[in-house]
Amino acid sequence: MRSSQGGRLTLIALLVASLIIPACSDTNLRKVFQATNVFHARFNAGQFSEIYRDADPQFRASISEADFIAKLDGLRQAHGAIRKSSVNGLEHMTRLQRYLPNSKKIRFVGFYNHCENGGFQEFFSWDVGGTEASLRFYENDIATVNQNSQQ
Repeated sequence: MRSSQGGRLTLIALLVASLIIPACSDTNLRKVFQATNVFHARFNAGQFSEIYRDADPQFRASISEADFIAKLDGLRQAHGAIRKSSVNGLEHMTRLQRYLPNSKKIRFVGFYNHCENGGFQEFFSWDVGGTEASLRFYENDIATVNQNSQQ
């Protein structure tokens, strides 16, 4: 009788571990931060076309390459290179998504960039469904972000 009770406890412990371990190792969130680091390196290098080219087709359909490049170029001219970035917001997840964080395909994250000349906010949505995060949304104006979230 004791061995079956020990087996049940082992099964329960494995089940609990299978729920906790993924929550501690959110590979999708790591993809988001890696993709954001690449975005910032390209921003600093003025590689705006490369950022646009690698973005999700849905993003490219929402803004022309010329408009996107003009937006990033304007930010770069006004603020200079990004020296340091800090996360200033992550999208909330449902309780189930907190236990299974890798199940959430789209992630929203906000950053504040400290630049050569002041700084600016930026907001991203990343599609993390593949092996790398793909840019789905980019904005640097909180009013526009709030307007889009209400639609």
